[in-house]
Amino acid sequence: ESTFSKPTKLKISKIQSFVTSEDEVIVGESFDLTCTAIGEIIPVFRITNDGRSLDKSRYNIETLSMETQNDLLHIAKYKIQTNVATVLQGGQDFYCSVDFGSSTPELTKKISITTNYDCNTAKITVLGKQPAGQDITYEDGDNGDRTATVTCPDDTDDIRYSVYENSQAKKESVCTKETGFYDPPYLATCLEYHAFQNGRFEQIWSLGSSSTYCTDSSQGPFSKDEMTKALTTDNSACGPYPIVFRERSLTTIGTISRART
Repeated sequence: ESTFSKPTKLKISKIQSFVTSEDEVIVGESFDLTCTAIGEIIPVFRITNDGRSLDKSRYNIETLSMETQNDLLHIAKYKIQTNVATVLQGGQDFYCSVDFGSSTPELTKKISITTNYDCNTAKITVLGKQPAGQDITYEDGDNGDRTATVTCPDDTDDIRYSVYENSQAKKESVCTKETGFYDPPYLATCLEYHAFQNGRFEQIWSLGSSSTYCTDSSQGPFSKDEMTKALTTDNSACGPYPIVFRERSLTTIGTISRART
């Protein structure tokens, strides 16, 4: 007499895929996780950071949806909001765990998501006292970085401005998504340069021991040509300089016009 065993039905279950909409996000933003599993019964899905639980100090599950296709394909979709940057620790692991019941062990699949800092919340100030009208402008880069630039007020007839930089303060400073702060830590201030409104200037000339000055017979540096060059300067340069009327005779030092000096 022959004995035949009953047919054994093999149940197959597995995680087909576990994907994310973004592998890098800015803190405060959300990303999607989609976990797809294959099995003959509807499983229980879990999203965790270590295989056991989700760190709710860092993440919130905004939405969760489940669907089953063809009685075999099961899909869980999560929208996760970020609360804390994880870039300095190299990102954060996420596990999709799928439980088809006691007949099969729990299945897991892992991916990593990096949450970067938000440079829009980073603060930067000017080092030192800044004049009225000095401004800070910001420009956002495509990679999540942000550049702060100091702008001095427009020059006037009486005041000129220039940026004063040092090792801790520059005209521009950049915040990166990997650090969340600006480098250098400060922006430079604008220095004011005021025009002289009034004042007094004295210049002492040492004429040496020559007996004649500014005459046709004077020699060397005391000749009429050399003395004219010495007393006449380029007035586009900064500073008070004497001016000599060329049409007036330079036979004596007394011919310098005080009103034009």
